[in-house]
Amino acid sequence: MKPDTYLNKINAADISFNAQTITLKGQVASELIKNQISHQLQNTLGNDAKVENLLIVKDNNTQQSNNIVIQQPLDANQCQQDLSNLLKQSKVQFNSGSAKILAGSFDLLNHLAQTTKACQGVTVEIIGHTDKSGNEISNIKLSKARALAVANYLFKQGVKGGKLTGKGVGSSQPIATNETKQGRMQNRRIEFKVHSLNGVKK
Repeated sequence: MKPDTYLNKINAADISFNAQTITLKGQVASELIKNQISHQLQNTLGNDAKVENLLIVKDNNTQQSNNIVIQQPLDANQCQQDLSNLLKQSKVQFNSGSAKILAGSFDLLNHLAQTTKACQGVTVEIIGHTDKSGNEISNIKLSKARALAVANYLFKQGVKGGKLTGKGVGSSQPIATNETKQGRMQNRRIEFKVHSLNGVKK
């Protein structure tokens, strides 16, 4: 996404620069968009700049965000694509060293829940990942606890429990180096893997 596209999503945008810090002010339509802007802008700028996200979610759009339109039924391939796209736009965030989900991730999780409910003939495996910091046994426990916390949130949003499974794999499946802060941040993640009930993994 180009920098000018960020501005199109912000009402009354106010962007200021101070040394290595970029401060964003204005209004956006949902927490998902707020987090998405922060994530994409940080990726564009790299580690040399800090993004201070002071964007406000507009009250008049909050109810609309929570009342997500019911989707059409999704097959396994469509389900995997839609879930993966949501997780590329934003990340499920937790308290450091904890399985407590941060409130800023609730909007993303609501969208994930709505999409999962539309998926037909599948089970959805929720996989927790950590970086390589600390003891691997503890990492596996933490990653599993986070995966189960996400599954429990989706269950409370109306996703059938039998459709969800959760597991933790610790730091065994990195997608980036663990030698940098940015790489470790990428490795700490939640992944959704869709399995068709006909036995074919998607």
